[in-house]
This record gives sequence, structure tokens and C-alpha cells, in this order.
Amino acid sequence: MSGGELLVWLIFLWSFASNVCCQQQTVISTDQFRPLQKLIYSDDQLYVAGTDRIYRLNITSLAVSKSSLLNGTERCGSTCSSKVTVLEAYNSTHLFLCFTYLGRCALLGKTELKATALSERNIVTDNSNLGTVVFVEAIVSYSTESQEITENSLWITNSYSANNAFAMAIWRPDTFQLVYQGPSTLKGSGPQSALEYRKNATNLQYVYAFHMDGLRFYVKNQNGLSYLGGVCSNDPLFTTLVELPLQCTSEGGLPLKFVKAAYMARAASNLYHILQRSEPDVPPSDIYLFGLFAKNATSSSISVCAFSVRALIKRLNSVFTMCHDEGNSEDVHVGPDELLNGAGVCRPFQSDNDSLRGVTSACDIIRLPDWNRRVGLYPLVYQNEEVRASIIDLQFDSRAFYVKAVGNKTVAFMVDPLGYICKVVIGVQNMHRGLYKREDLMIGDELLLPSIAVGNDRIYALTDTTVFSVPVQRCHTATTCEMCSALEDPHCGWCALSSSCTTMSNCTDHDSQGHWLQRGMGCISPELDTELVLLDVPGDLVKLKVTLNAVPLNGQNERYLCCYFGEMTEVVCEVAVKKVIVDLQSPGDYLECPTPSKEDILSRMAPNKDHIVSKLALKVEDKQFAEVTVTFYSCSRHTRCTSCVETRSDFKCSWCLETYRCYNSDPPQCPGPSIANTMDQTSALAGSDKCPRISVDGGSNVLLVPSGILPNNIAMSLHNRQEYMTRFSCKLTWDEEVKLYQARVSGQAPKQSLQCLINNSLSYLDDEPTKQVHLSIIVNDGKYIDNPDQVQVEVYKCDKMKKTCSECLSGIERKYQCGWCESTSKNLCQVSQLCERASSGTFLEDNNSSCPYLEISQINPLRGPIQGGTSLTIKGVNLGKSYDEIRGGVKVELSESQSVNCVVDEREPHSPFRVICNTSESIVGSGKVTVTPNAVNEQSEVYSAVSADLFSFEDVEVEGLSTRKGPISGGSKVVIKGKFVNIGSHREVVMILRNSERKECDILSTVNTSEIIFVTPKLEQPSFATIEVRIDKFSKACIYDCSIPDFTFSEDSTVTSIIPNKGILSGGTYVSVKGTNLDLIQAPTMYLEMQTNSADGRVPRSAETPWRYEFPCSNITEKRMTCILPTLPLEWTSAQDIEYGFIMDNIESLLKLNEKEDFPVFAILPNPEFVNFGEKFVQPNVTLEITGKNFLDIADGEVVLPMVKVKLYKLDDSVASPLMCNVTAIRDEYLYCSLPQLETSAVYTVIIEYGMVLKETLGTISQRPETGLTTIHYIGIGVGISIVFIIVIVTIIVLKLRLSKTDEGLKKMQDKMYSREMTMARECKEAFTELQTDMTEMTADIAALKGLPFYQYKQYCMKVLFPTYEGDHPVMRSMEIQDGRDRETVQQGLVRFKALIYNKTFLLTLIRTLEHQKNFTMRERVELASYVSVALQSNMEYHTDILKTLLAELIDTTMTSAKKDPKILLRRNESVAEKMLSNWFAFLLQKFLKECAGEPLYLLYRAVKQQIDKGPVDAVTADAKYSLSEDKLLRQSIDSNSIHLKFCSPDPHAAEDPQTVKVLDCDTISQAIDKILDSLHRNVPSSTKPARDNLVLEWIKPDGQRVAMSDEDPQYSKVESDGTKKLVTLKCYKITDNAHVALTPRQQLASALPMGDTGSSTGNYYSSTGDSLSRANSLNNILDTPNTRERQRVTKYHLVKSSDADAHQEGDKMVSEIYLNRLLFTKGALQRFVDDLFETIFSVTHRGSALPLAIKYMFDFLDDQALLHNINNPEVIHHWKSNSLPLRFWVNVIKNPDFVFDIHKSSTVDACLTVVAQNFMDSCSLTEHRLGKDSPSSKLLYAKDIPNYRKLVSKYYSEIKSMPAISDHDMNLLLGEESRQHRNEFNANAALYELHQYVASYQGELMAALREDEFARKDRLADQLDRVNNLLNVTSRLN
Repeated sequence: MSGGELLVWLIFLWSFASNVCCQQQTVISTDQFRPLQKLIYSDDQLYVAGTDRIYRLNITSLAVSKSSLLNGTERCGSTCSSKVTVLEAYNSTHLFLCFTYLGRCALLGKTELKATALSERNIVTDNSNLGTVVFVEAIVSYSTESQEITENSLWITNSYSANNAFAMAIWRPDTFQLVYQGPSTLKGSGPQSALEYRKNATNLQYVYAFHMDGLRFYVKNQNGLSYLGGVCSNDPLFTTLVELPLQCTSEGGLPLKFVKAAYMARAASNLYHILQRSEPDVPPSDIYLFGLFAKNATSSSISVCAFSVRALIKRLNSVFTMCHDEGNSEDVHVGPDELLNGAGVCRPFQSDNDSLRGVTSACDIIRLPDWNRRVGLYPLVYQNEEVRASIIDLQFDSRAFYVKAVGNKTVAFMVDPLGYICKVVIGVQNMHRGLYKREDLMIGDELLLPSIAVGNDRIYALTDTTVFSVPVQRCHTATTCEMCSALEDPHCGWCALSSSCTTMSNCTDHDSQGHWLQRGMGCISPELDTELVLLDVPGDLVKLKVTLNAVPLNGQNERYLCCYFGEMTEVVCEVAVKKVIVDLQSPGDYLECPTPSKEDILSRMAPNKDHIVSKLALKVEDKQFAEVTVTFYSCSRHTRCTSCVETRSDFKCSWCLETYRCYNSDPPQCPGPSIANTMDQTSALAGSDKCPRISVDGGSNVLLVPSGILPNNIAMSLHNRQEYMTRFSCKLTWDEEVKLYQARVSGQAPKQSLQCLINNSLSYLDDEPTKQVHLSIIVNDGKYIDNPDQVQVEVYKCDKMKKTCSECLSGIERKYQCGWCESTSKNLCQVSQLCERASSGTFLEDNNSSCPYLEISQINPLRGPIQGGTSLTIKGVNLGKSYDEIRGGVKVELSESQSVNCVVDEREPHSPFRVICNTSESIVGSGKVTVTPNAVNEQSEVYSAVSADLFSFEDVEVEGLSTRKGPISGGSKVVIKGKFVNIGSHREVVMILRNSERKECDILSTVNTSEIIFVTPKLEQPSFATIEVRIDKFSKACIYDCSIPDFTFSEDSTVTSIIPNKGILSGGTYVSVKGTNLDLIQAPTMYLEMQTNSADGRVPRSAETPWRYEFPCSNITEKRMTCILPTLPLEWTSAQDIEYGFIMDNIESLLKLNEKEDFPVFAILPNPEFVNFGEKFVQPNVTLEITGKNFLDIADGEVVLPMVKVKLYKLDDSVASPLMCNVTAIRDEYLYCSLPQLETSAVYTVIIEYGMVLKETLGTISQRPETGLTTIHYIGIGVGISIVFIIVIVTIIVLKLRLSKTDEGLKKMQDKMYSREMTMARECKEAFTELQTDMTEMTADIAALKGLPFYQYKQYCMKVLFPTYEGDHPVMRSMEIQDGRDRETVQQGLVRFKALIYNKTFLLTLIRTLEHQKNFTMRERVELASYVSVALQSNMEYHTDILKTLLAELIDTTMTSAKKDPKILLRRNESVAEKMLSNWFAFLLQKFLKECAGEPLYLLYRAVKQQIDKGPVDAVTADAKYSLSEDKLLRQSIDSNSIHLKFCSPDPHAAEDPQTVKVLDCDTISQAIDKILDSLHRNVPSSTKPARDNLVLEWIKPDGQRVAMSDEDPQYSKVESDGTKKLVTLKCYKITDNAHVALTPRQQLASALPMGDTGSSTGNYYSSTGDSLSRANSLNNILDTPNTRERQRVTKYHLVKSSDADAHQEGDKMVSEIYLNRLLFTKGALQRFVDDLFETIFSVTHRGSALPLAIKYMFDFLDDQALLHNINNPEVIHHWKSNSLPLRFWVNVIKNPDFVFDIHKSSTVDACLTVVAQNFMDSCSLTEHRLGKDSPSSKLLYAKDIPNYRKLVSKYYSEIKSMPAISDHDMNLLLGEESRQHRNEFNANAALYELHQYVASYQGELMAALREDEFARKDRLADQLDRVNNLLNVTSRLN
């Protein structure tokens, strides 16, 4: 068979975008973690299988009619990643389905889609990438000892996989039990209807399966070769299994042995005749196996081959008999190998009579007696290949295959690797092969899955989410029969009666002759006997004869119609008669079509047209089958000679000169001479030039006449005058006026002159510039002479055309002869004849002189850059007649001697009122603009115009931007600041993104010349941008440094909550807004809008009531901002629906937040009411109570000072400032404020201010004086009252006084405690605000300084791997060999040892052996793990494999041990695996730390350090006032004040301006130096900072004198009697606020001391007391060491003596536990930073970054291990994940940020971070700790936060589990890239050498273990290790 005899048409289906009429789609699943996977077409229904659901769809609409959860996947969980591997139709009522989850299968009812049978064991492979093929409803028959059994079965073949599914098995579909299970034997289980894999077969994949003629077949690939396997249906034991190798040979002779897809189908007739040549015995109805063959699995080209199934069956039987009859063991082998225990050879069958008795069918042979006993059970493999030549060769790959015979052609459908569906039509045509083109089927970027179904003349395909349906053909794209035939698609044919290209089923009566025409049948071709029909004939029109090559049969009652349409406005149909041509030479049929009436046709003909073109449609009944064109025409429609003779030549119209009419010349109808058609070459009198006509010489057809002047120029030429033409007259018509004038003819024919004799002027009164006058020439009795050129008369007025001189001379065409007339009366535009010739008057014409009276009225703009390019617009009068006149005459006069040329822009039409010019380059300066026209000649007078305004040239400077960040939604208003940036005529701002895309920005208008305001564009994703600024010819490529971006587009701002969601009418409510990226917006605005709340839509407010308020927000940080509500009208309290949101640039998602589910409604409440308390007496230092109601509406119970203020005004003193009563608490009906110190005798008016503007007087207060009973009172009482009552009264008075004092004391203590509590809350809030501001500034510094002080990769890894090692570790430097060993020998030994390490058996044995040694310490385990990690760092794939193996062993050991709790697994570093896991995460998460988690970690560290530094810190004990750790809490009250120091940097290159740092006066000098260094070197690596001990702090007094300060200055620091000495503080030197200090290098200060100085130097330093000190003595005091100055041992202290630490002296100190509140204070200040860090770590989005693959991969591994060990307790898995990642990695990083950053971590900071890390770990635990009074303060501190953090962790774990699983391939790509990037970071040989030290130490135990291991013995690992030991000297060591 020759493949060159085939032609292939490959038709790709239309894309959905161009095939909207034909495509359908339905989105079924929107869950990216549960994609669609398989579909099948069965019984006019479409079934689609997803991850855990199955759907039934209507095939027409694709609507889901039924869906159901897949039975068997319920336990897979919400994050199930199961995949459907098999979906087949079992029978008319059931579907068969299998999935990878546990390899299970199910039988589903088609109606309810519920499982009627479900397998309990693994039936199929659990790997979806391996092949599984299934026979459904296959009949199996077999014999038992008692009977012959026949039953339905499922025959399933599986590729090799880890779940040990059968290779081949036959199952009962109702029970999923094996069909046959033989009795057991002594050797084990008996025979069964299943074959198992006996060894690994990883290169095996099944492709296709089918059954025919009592056999089952499969197609597979194994080791790159393709095989066909067949087995008899009556053979449940696979005894008759035979495999044949298949091969397809391409056109070029290339053998193709890899089959990619296969399908069984019948070959159409065209293809069958070709295939029959190689297989002549195959009947036409036979079935062929079509296969797609390629060179290998990755080949991108394929060939199609076809194998006759009948021939294959014959070959299988012959192979069977070759073995069992002939014993041919050369061509037939026993196999396949992977299914057998051992190799075997063919053995002939020997029956009782030693013969097969002529039986050749394998299915019959096995029925012979004693078959199994005599031969045995084994399949066969044929060694010779079945070879076929390819049918077609295609240059693309395919993932799906479907074949079908359509008509006489074979059609194949495929899906290529890109997801495109293609259709291949195979036909025969000479010696050509196929050509094809490609068109995309998909919309967008989604690609089709390799699963298609064909049915109902449509193809069904699917993506992960959507099912698509498209027709199998594109017939509708062909609009004619010829185009339909050109498609060459067997699905398409031309339906004659519908005149459409369609499928056969869609064509009515397609079986009738001539109704459905395909290629080769021809198209209907009608022909007319005449296509022109003349209407100028007497009587009716003739009938049309339409001859047809084929007429569609119309049954017995034939009724044909001829319908005319087209230019005819209505369809006119006439009944036609079918007739037969009586001509033996050309027989055929024709139709006789009547024509419409002449009157009907003429009525439909358009005016001024002589013909009409009509379509003639031929119909059967009402169905058109053919169409022709016919033209009806009439010559008599013409009334002019020229139009008559210039019509179509085939009309044969001519002009009769005698009758002056147009006739048809066939036959001639003119009684005299006539003029024939222009194209008539036979007549001498032909063409329009022979017609009598008029014309005007000179090319113009307009005769110009000035208004008001007697015309004498209305003359023209007369052509072809006839003898009868004797009288001529001129007819002039304009408006509604008609005038006739005589005409005179002169000259000789054929061309004579004709002049109209007009005796009056032609004029008009209106102001129109021109008036058109129609001209006609009448001859004799009224006939009109032809005027083919449309000669007209135009009357005009010059003064109405233009008003100014320049316009008159340059703006009017010269044909009008207008000029500028200057006379004594007036100046105007006029013709010369009308211009008054006064003695002083002149008439100016073009090119004579320039116009006078030039004037400049305005210039714009007034400034431009010195680079020039400013488009200067000059407006005025008479600014030149043309560009030629002013070219070079526009200048800016900077001075008398210097001017700048302004080049005239001539792109627009010239105007004397406006000139546009472009300035040239200039210097800085200004001047007036002048316009001077060029002189026409030397005698012409020169005029000039000067502007009143000055034009300035400025030097543009761009300085910076108002902001450098914004949201991707755009809309940010960015100000470009600088000098003269907003000048010139054209300003352009372009943002160049990182992908080089240019985005032009809109510029907002502003009058400020120092700024340009532009609006950022909208982007699709975050990016960086460089900003290019152009101002005319000034250009700047970037705003700042071009190496860094000018602007950053970040993710849009979001709002997560607003508190409170209400306010009061008077405004002032502080709304706290939380969200993300809030600081992107420069001016965020909140708005409130009152909505309608009535049924009729009316707003219940007055017309004057504003319905929308917008108000700005302030205090903006990344996650918080504050918005203050304005004052609102009273009507707002009745508004039930208030729309609110935020106007933040162009972010639309923040509008209408009230309509979103996560946000509450917003309410406006009435103002609070206060009770006037009148006059009130108060005690000193008490809390004032104010009563009323609705107080909580002010601030929701929180103290918001700007919201409500209580002021005390001193009565009768209007000058004094009011005193503030600080609000301490707000309750619903009470408000408390802490009174200040009041004057005893003064009275104060209490006024409360709340909201924005409201004030209210509450009463007056005065301080109550202390009262008591004096002696005089007692004497008076004693005199007035008897003795009896004195005792009683005295007793009562004494008791009363005691009770009163007790109550007052108690109340005073309560007020004082409450006031202290409120004061602490207020201080906490103020401190937090201050800290937040400082951290915001620090965040900005981080961005400005290009990042954080991260360690390099190798330094970071060393901190994690070897945290206790000090110095240069051996793995960080080159290896040095001592002891005289040869380096080459050592290197050779290390190479061999590396090979051993990379042997998995050896490395695992080494680790296990060492761990089993009792004297192998914990530290050695950690070091071993680190060295292994370093050694394998260059091969992370292998590292991961080893880690997973060790972890699996550790988990298995833990689960099998009864003593070990599974929850504590991975909690400690007790094994090498646990430390390796820490190292693995450290390697793979370093990038995540740098890109995402590092910033919040660093900010937390800085926040902790900054908060600690805000309060006193003991320099000796490191106890701090502000701490999270109780152990490091300063428990004493220290008097301290903040002061500011101004200092200059010691760097000589730094700026001279002093910087400011805040310190405490109780700080030591060293602490002050540290704070100065932190301020000076913010966010820079600590290792680059100068050492504190190398610097001296000097105080610079106002007089310039310098005082060197020290912690142990002897003037202030002296040894006390108890042997202690206090360190010197700034307070000792009496340093004041804003004092100037300097940091001086200690070495430089020491050099100031002269050699041999003994203290007598004259240079003096001055102490704070003013005493003069010797310079030498001062320097010695500072520079001497304690050993030289003070040899006695003393105890130093700073803030607290150690002896006072536990002392509690009344009045000096409070109980120390009271200071535990400082812990809470510090915790509140740091809360935001702790939250940010925790949210970043426990989030799968990570601020836009993707979850690191390592986390997902390891968590999935732990989930799989839990499933493997049947762990159903979710708490165990939760603890495993917490112990593996948070404990092993994150806790270490949080406690030790100095592992990640180059920073200094003090012991106080370390203690605080330890508390944070402990609570981080508690958040990951599920164990609830009962808290009590004895619980640690660190746990009590975060007790309320831990539950929220635990929810965050649980959500984090759940989201990770729900993400799609990461394949080993993707993970290996990541690991490979990690290894490649950091391949040379460490000295791997050094790590190997250190590992060998462990080998040498335990050599005997390791050798014994290697000799015991089976695999180690096989690879002779012990011998290899012995050779390594010989090469390496174990006593040598690395430097």
C-alpha cells in the first residue's frame, strides 16, 4: 500500500469566539481543587466525572440534569485529591467508574447516579498517570468440575503501581470479586482469574482495549515498544494470552514502534480499497484497529496505521499453534516477563492421541481434555513484528483519538498536547498526501483535557471547570454550493432547496434526486437565454427561458416559481412551467419564467436611472434551489443627448437629433440622423462629443460676477449647432427669481461663441458671501442645449468674504480679484471697480505690500523651558497674509542685542488671527514677543506687532515626588515637585513598567508652577515603574536614581473593619479603620450618604439637608487609620439606611461597604445629654463625676480624648487659660475626669466640649476647705447644753467623724486607684501611638535604604546548622591537610566517600548505626545531621529522599512503641531526622524569609528594642521598665526624663547638619552612645557599625568647650562604703534638652594627649560645674583602664543596688507585683507587630506571595504517613505539623532573629522574644492550659489572644490541606533550582571529612552493619568503605 495515494484534509473546528452560533459551554465546577476529569457519551446523555462528583448533562443544552457525590470518596475528606481513571458505560442502565483514592471502583445507576456496587479493595492503580483499560459487559465462560459457567464480567488491566493492583483481572461487577478462584494447593493459593506483577515494570503503560469475536484485546507500550495482547473470553486463567509486537512505518521508511492512542472502527470505502491491497482477504465490513504511532513518547509527530482485527486474530491463533503444536521456541517465547515467576519455553501439547486433531483456534484448543495438566498455565509473546505502512503522517502530537466512517471517507478526531481539537478527513486523490492548518478551539488560556466524546454530530470536550460542545463540521461557513464542495468534508453537502451547506440529516428530502449535493455531484447551474430585457417595446414582455443542468425533483405535483428581487423593492413571483429541450445532442430541462409587467418594473426603477438589476430565484414551492441575474432597461428614460449616448453599450441607445429623444437603435426608430452610443465603432456620428452642448474654456465651469457691477463676461462656447437652431436665450435662476435674456451667437461651427446680453447689474441684498445662479440655454421652441459641465454663474461680495486686510489679501482666491480698499470713508475688502479712488486712498493687492495695523492681543503660555520646544500661541490681528510673510519674523526679545527665534509651526492652515511657533533653545531670561512680516520688496513699508505680556525662559528642575507608592487600581494623585515644572505648552508624564510597557498618565491642571499633578494608571498586577517627565524639549528619564524604581504599584488597599460603626450628630467620633496597605493612599476619604428608606423612593429630608458628606482620614499607617465624623443635620438620626465607604483613589471595592456581608450598618445617633449639677464642692485630687445619658454613643466605652473634653474656666478671670479635667472613664450614664490642682479660694465653671463644635456648661466647682471643731465651739456647746447631753453629743460627734474620715479615705483611695488605672491606660495608648509613629518612620527608612540587613545565604545557614560554633567553620573555608598527607590522595578518598554517601543504603546504614550507639551523644546527633545536610546541599532531591525515609522510619518506630506518645513526635532533636528536618526547612524557606516573613520579623525586633529603650534599662542587670518577661522587669520606680541630644556624625563625609536622638537622663554614657549609633546607623548591618568601646561621647557646651563623658568618671562615680560604685548617667553631667554632643573615636582622643604628659598641659577641659580640669587629667580619667586606676574589686550598679533589689521600704517603693502592669503595657504597645508576624506566618497568601512548596509538600507527607498508619485522630496530625514547622523552624527564628539579620540582640530583647516564641508555640498546640494565680506571667499575658491565634493556625493547616497536591516532578524542579543556586556556598569536602571522622570512630560497628545488610552485601559497600579508609588518614584533622 502506498501512502502517497492518499489526500488528507485536516479541519480544525472553529474557535468559540468565531462560532458563537454553534458552540455551547457550561461551567460545572468552580473549585480549582476539584477539577473535572472524564466524560462519556452514552444513550443520548453526557456523563462527566469530577474529583468527587458525577454529573449527567443534556446533550443539547449541556444543562446539568443530575449530580451526585461519588460513592467511595466520602472518607477522602474535604481536601481529596483523588482522580478518576476510568469512566465507561457498563450497559444501558449502569456506568462503571474507578478512581485513584484507594484504587476503588463502583457501578453507578444512570438514573440516580448512585453506586449499586462498590469495591472494598484496590481494583485499579492509584496513579492517574499510569494506564488502566477496562472491558465492560464482557462475557466470560469457563468450566468447573460440575458445569459450564457463562456470566458478565469486568476485565481490567493495570500498569504497575505501588498499590499492588492486579496486572490483569476479571471481576464480577455486582460484588467486585474475582470471577474464578481455584482451590488452594500445597504450594499456596490456587489459580484465579487474575495475574499479578512479579517484578517492577515501570516502563509499562496500557493504552486501549476492545473485544471482538470471542477475544479480548489490549494495546500497550513497554520499554518503548508497542504490543497487542489477546486472550480468549472462555479463558479466565489467561492461558491463551498472546502478545504481538506492532510497528508502523512512516512514508519516509522510519519504523515507529511507540503507540500513543488507538481506536477500533470500520474503514470507509475510499480507505478500504487502499487497505485491501495489503490484506486482500478482509471483507468491506471488517473492523480495523487504528493506531497513532510515534518514534517515542516525546515525539511531536505521529503516523496513523490500520490493522485488520480479523488478520490479528488469525496471527494470534497461529502463534498459539506455533508454540503448542510445532514447539517453535525461537519465534515464540513465554512471557511477558513481569507476569511470570521464571522464564519458560514452548512445549507442544500432547493429547491422548498425540494430536491437536486439526484444531487451530486457541479458544478451542484450551477446551481439549487434559490441557491444563499437560501444558501448564503461561502466556506467550511473539517475537516478529506486525508491520503496516502508515496511512497518513501528521506533524503534531495527539492525546486523544476517535475514528468513524462517514460516507465514503474515514474521519478521525484528535486532541493535541496544546489542547486543540482537530478533525482529520482521509480520502484518496492521486499521489498526494495530507496538508492541514490549525485553529484554536479554546477561549482564553484554558486547555482541553485529553478526554473527548463524539455523538449527536457534536464533539464534547472539557477543561478543569467547563464542558464544551461544538459541531463535528463547519458546514455553515460555506455560503455557496461551490464553497460547500471546496470544504471536502464528508459531513457537508449542498441542500438545494434550502440553499445552504449542511449535513445530510438537516436537509429535507435529502434522499430525493438533486436535493443534497456533495463534492463530485456538481452544483445546479442555471443559464438564461437573455440577460437583458428592453422595456421600450409595445405589448407584454417576452418570457424568460432558464436552462438547468439539474432540476430537483418535486414529486408528481411539480410547481415551480420564478421570483424577482434585488433592486426591486418587493419580491414578485410568477408561476413557471417546466419544459424539456427537444434536442438529441444537448437534452435537458428548462423553466419558462413569465416577467412582471412593464409598469410594475418602471415604477420600481429609481429616478435618473435607465435600468434595474433583478435577481431571479427559482423555487420549488417556497424553497429556492437556484438563482440568476436579469436586467430590465429603457432608453426613453434619458432626456439629454449626452446621458443617452453614454449609457451601457449593450443597451444600444441612440439620440435622435430631429425628435430630440433617446431610442433603442435595434431596430432603428429615428426618422432623421441620430447620434449613436459612445462605444459604437461602426457609426461616424457617435459619442457625446457629437451632441449639441455648451462649455466654458479655461477648465472652470463657474462664471464670476461681482455684485453691483454690470456683467459682461457671461459668455461660453456652443458646440455642434444644428441648422434648425436659430434663436437662443439665457435663463438665469436663483432663489425663486427667474430672468430671461437674449443671447448672441458668433463664430463658425462646429465651435461657436455664445454670449448672454444682460442689461442690468446682478446684485442681492443679504449678507451671504456668494450666490449661485443656475444657467440654462434655450433654443427655438423651448428645447434645452446640453450643459454637461454644469456651467453656472456665481455672484459675490468681497466685503462679506473677509473682514481684515490679511484675510482679504491671503484668504480669498485670486479668481475673485478682491483687494484691500483704504479710503477716507472706510477700509474694507472690495473689488477695484468699487473702491473709491480718493487722494489718500489706496488699493492693496496680493504681493504689493504688507498690511498695516498689526496687533498682538494675547500670548500663551507665558513661560517655557530654556531647552525650547514650547508651542507658543500668539493671537491678534493682521498677523501676516501667509506663512511665507512671517517665516523667521517671530521672536522673543530678551534684550536689545539678544533675541530668541520662535519657529512658526506651519502644520495648520494659516490664519492672520493666530500664529503658533516653537521656541528655540535659550538662556534664562524674559522678553516681549514680536511678529514682523517680511518686506515684499525694498520699497515696501515694514510693520511690526509687540506683545504686552512678557515670555520667560526658565531652568526646569525636577526634585522629587509627593509619594512613591500607590494601588494597582490607579487613581493616585502624585505631585512632581521642583522648580518651574508646570510651565511650557506640553507636559507629559510616562510610567515605564518593569516589563518596559509605557503607560501615559493623565495630568491635572494647576496654576502652581512648582508642581505637576498626574494620576497613576490602572494595572493588572503589582509592579515597579520609572517615571519619565517631558516638558516641551526638557526631558528627564527618571525622578531619582535610574537604577531603582521611582514608583511602586502594590496590591489595592483593603478595609477589614471599622470601629465604631456609629456616630453622633455633633460629629467628632473617631472611626478606627483597619485594613491592609492603607498607607498607599495619600488622602483617603470616608463618606456617608443618606439613602431612601420609604416605599415610594422619597428621601425623608428637607431640600436644604445635605445628603452626602465626605471627610478625610488621618494617622494613616499600613494597617490602620482614623476618620473623624463631621457635624450632621438632625434629619440624619432618622435615616435607616446609610451608605458608607472610602474614596481611596480608584479602588472600587471600598465603595458601598454597607452592601457587603462582612460590614455592619452605620448609624447616626442623637447627641449625649448632660445633667447640670449647679454648684459643687470637691476635695483636692479627686475624680469629677458627670451624669447624663447616651454617653456610650461618644466612644463605645473607650477613652478618646479628642472626642470629649472637660475644661475648667476660672470665674471672673477671662485671661487665664482653662484647666483640663482629663477624662478617665465613660459609662452609659456617667463620665469621670481627673481634676487638676485647683486654687483653694477660686470658683471654676465646668464646660464640656464634645463632637466638633458643641459646648455645654455643667455648673461650677470649688475646692472644699478642710474643716474641724475648735475649742471655742466646744465651750459654746458646753455652756448651752447640759452635762448629760454633752457626753452623748460628744460620743455621737466622735463616731460621726471617724466614720466620715473612713469613708472619705476609702473613696479617695478608690478614686486614686481608678485614676491611676486610667492614667496607665492613657499612657499605654499614647506610648502605642508614639511607637506606631516611630515604626512607620522606620518602615519608610527600610524602603529608602533598599532593604533589611539580611545575612547572606551561607551565613544564615551556618547560624542554623552550627549555632554554637564560634569563628570560621571548616565548611566555610578551603580544606587544609596536615600530618604530611598527600592532598591528591585525600581528595581521591573524599571522592570515593562522597559516592558512598550518595548510596542510599550506605547513608541510611551509617545514620542508623550511629544512632543505635549508646555513647553517641545528643550533640553528636545534631552535628551529624548538620554535616549530612551540608554534604547533600548540592543535591536537594537526594537530601529530601533521605529525609523522607528517615522520617518514615521515625514515625513507624513511634507508632509501634507503646511507650511513646505520637503527639510528641518531632518535638525534640533526639534523632538525626529531626535535626535534618530543621535544616531542610532552613534551606528552602530562606527565600520566603527574605521576600515575605523577614520584614514583620525585623519590625517586631525593632519594636521590642525601641519599646525597651523608651524606659529606664539597668545597664548592669539588664532589667527594663518596659519588658514582656517578668525575669527582666525593673520592679522599682525610677525617676527619669526624656531629653533630646543633637549630635554630628563622626563620618567626615556625612552631612554637617546635626541629628537629634531621644535619650533618658538616667541613661549611662554607654547607653547614650548605643542610642546615638542606632539612630545614626538605622537598619544597617550591625557588623558594619563602629564599636561602642572605640568611641567617646563629648558634651559640647554653648561656648564651644568640650567635656568627655564616661560611665566611670571619677568625679561622679566613687566607691561607696559597702564596696559598690554607681555608674555615671547623663543626669550627673546636668545635660539639658537639645544639648549638643559629639562622638569622637577613642584613638583620636588619645592622640590628643602629648607624649610624656604628666598632667601639666595648659589645654583644659571643663566639667559641668565649671571647674577647670587639666586636659591631661581629663583624658586620663576617660582613657585609663580600671586595672591602672582602680585595682580593688568593686561591685558596680546602675539604677538599683543588688542589696536593694528585694527591699520594700514604705513610702519609697510600691509592692513590686504592682509593676507587673508594665508587662501588660508593653504587650499592648507591641500587639500590632506580634499580630502582623503571626498573620504573615499563618497565611497561605503571605501578602500576595505564594505558599512555599516545601511546606505543602512536607505537610502532605505527614498526612500520607498518618493515613498509612490509620491515624484518625486529627490532634495527632495537628501536633506533627506544629512540631515539624512552627517548633523546628519558626520558633527558632523568632527567638533568634540574629540568625537571619546582622543585628545585636541584647539579653532584654532576647527575654521578650522568648515570651513571644513561647506563645507562638502555645498557639500551635491544641492542649488547653488551666490558668491560675500561680501561672507564669507570660501565659497570663497572652491568655485572651491564644484562642484567636489557634483559630488562625487551624485555618492555616486546613487551607494548606485543601490546596492541590504537589507532584514529585514539580518538587524536584524546585529542589534542583535550590541546589543550582547554592551549589558552591559550602565546602562539601570539609563536611565529608567530618563525616568520615564519625565513620572512623565507629568503624567496627558500621562494617558489621554493612555486612549484615542484604543490599549492602550486593553492592559490596563494606569493601568500598575499606578502600576509603585506606586513602584517608583518620588521624589527620582539618585546620
